[in-house]
Amino acid sequence: MTMRFRITSSEYGELPALYALGSSLVTSYPQAASWTEEAFAELYSRDDILCLAAKERKRIIGFIAGTASSRSAA
Repeated sequence: MTMRFRITSSEYGELPALYALGSSLVTSYPQAASWTEEAFAELYSRDDILCLAAKERKRIIGFIAGTASSRSAA
């Protein structure tokens, strides 16, 4: 069975689904204490954060968030 999904930039309206998925994944780690809705929303709203979501049909099945850095040519 082949799973087909697509990777897209996440949208602000998907924030609750992204948070819920992340919560289910990180609650067993010591760092989970910093995983709050407020901290996630604040991180998501920063200009230098890129968040991509993996979607199967309309369901979010994964995501990745990180800083988007740019390098200038020297």
